[in-house]
Amino acid sequence: MKITALAQHLHQLRHNRSGRAIGNSMQVAEVWNSVLESDKTSIDQIDVVIEDMPSPVDGMFSRIAYPDKEIGVVHVNKKLPEHWRDFVIIKEMMHCFTPLSRYCPTPDSANDVLTSLVKRAGRYTTNVAADNVAILAAAEVILPHTTILSLLSVNQDVMQIATRHNLHHEIAEEICRVDSISWRRKASILGDF
Repeated sequence: MKITALAQHLHQLRHNRSGRAIGNSMQVAEVWNSVLESDKTSIDQIDVVIEDMPSPVDGMFSRIAYPDKEIGVVHVNKKLPEHWRDFVIIKEMMHCFTPLSRYCPTPDSANDVLTSLVKRAGRYTTNVAADNVAILAAAEVILPHTTILSLLSVNQDVMQIATRHNLHHEIAEEICRVDSISWRRKASILGDF
């Protein structure tokens, strides 16, 4: 599934439940509810654990499969400010849509992923392809690139977009970056999640 299609799907589920317009920003609770309502994932329950994590890890996702249900577990670094915690929770929830065949099957392969994650150059620069897709998917779900481009075309700046959509300015700056928008536009044409 393309990340733009995934975002539209989650926005449609929220719209069906609450009547909120598709394309308006989604908050963490709305994303959570939409993920659980989605027929595009086999996750039945999402647990969030906020705890100390080794720097620079902000979050991690694990999937637990039982015979009768699947649980997604999101671990989030408690040292993060609340707005970054929410972003990380949404980013990690995007892994609910990763096919089970793409998960690390052994502790050694999981260790390789963790090693790659801690070598990153800065916040949300990625060394792991699955995390790269999750970051872009989270940005697209929080506020679709088409909404951002529409607002930018009428000369709204990032602070106005943040205010209009009740986003913290740091999150708005992250998801309104030119490279993020460009990758999300390309993903609407090329990429599958």
